[in-house]
Amino acid sequence: MSDDRIGRKRSAARMGGAALLAAGLLVGCGGEEAAKPSGASMAGTPRPAEDAGNEAPVIESVELEPAQPVAHQRLQAVVVASDPDGDPIELGFAWRVGGRNVEADGDSIEVPALGKGDSIEVTVTASDGRNESASETARVRVGNQPPDLVAVALRPEGDVNRGKPLTAVPAASDPDGDALSFSYTWMVNGDAVEEAGDTLDTSKLKRGDTVRLRVVANDGDQDSNAIESPELRVANAGPTIKSAPPSFEGDGSYRYAVEAVDPDGDRSLRYRLAHAPDGMTIDAVGGVIQWKPTAASAGKHTVEVVVDDLQGGSANQIFELSVAVKEPAKADAKTAPPASASDEEADEVVEAARAETRGPTATKRPATMEADDEAADDEE
Repeated sequence: MSDDRIGRKRSAARMGGAALLAAGLLVGCGGEEAAKPSGASMAGTPRPAEDAGNEAPVIESVELEPAQPVAHQRLQAVVVASDPDGDPIELGFAWRVGGRNVEADGDSIEVPALGKGDSIEVTVTASDGRNESASETARVRVGNQPPDLVAVALRPEGDVNRGKPLTAVPAASDPDGDALSFSYTWMVNGDAVEEAGDTLDTSKLKRGDTVRLRVVANDGDQDSNAIESPELRVANAGPTIKSAPPSFEGDGSYRYAVEAVDPDGDRSLRYRLAHAPDGMTIDAVGGVIQWKPTAASAGKHTVEVVVDDLQGGSANQIFELSVAVKEPAKADAKTAPPASASDEEADEVVEAARAETRGPTATKRPATMEADDEAADDEE
């Protein structure tokens, strides 16, 4: 009860022939009389006096507090009443919840689980033991209940990486079943990012930047509790190999200048071969692969090149090279003179030389190229 009401009670108590009473002195009122529609308070129809020499009490006002109760709150009837004869007053309360009478005879009730906008009303009468006042009714409607924001997940999980958008996925509920909207406040290095919505563009972030998120749900009337993420730090982003393995050079050698880019702008990239055939090399700083296959290199070879940004990030590329050697054409036995041992050794040398200097190619998929025999035919 407010101080001005307390003051009114005390002043009236000192007045001759009148008394003022607040809710708290009450008597059971179990009747099924329907509450009269009204605002906070409304004058009722006086009953005939039972004692012609006694004046009935008067209810000056009835109010319900809080004005917009929600489920499980305590709803209190605050009554101001007086008696012209100064007689003690007893109050009676009849409650209706959602249009139905309820068994409650006190000056307060616990609000049950109702829908937003449902009505709760109380009808109050005052009695001095001989006469009863006109009834007064006060009514309120169940207020809006704010939404409950339960959690906010960030996708993808794990480190925050430059170039990978960060999306907030909130989980919330509303006791009234209202549709919810969400507001997102993204902070990068302590500064708010405008118009980010539920997704943060990370393409302009760099390693070491900090990210924080604050989310609030709203049901159209009220905000929910807010949830803030812990401070997140942008992790190192590993390099990416952009180039594709080329074919062999015309002289049979292989040269591949590996091209890699780093999202963080790291320039100290280092290259190495994790798997490679014998004799293949790579420039650790420039990333250039070189190889000169021989006859002993015939077959398929898996090559794996790795680039490292020296900050914990790396990328690899795997491809295959195939080397094949074609047998030289054999002369007709009827017309060609018998081959000597020295001739056979010469053929082997020529074949090996062709494998070193002619036609193998490299692609991302296995491929076989045969050495050209025209030069051998010309020599014969």
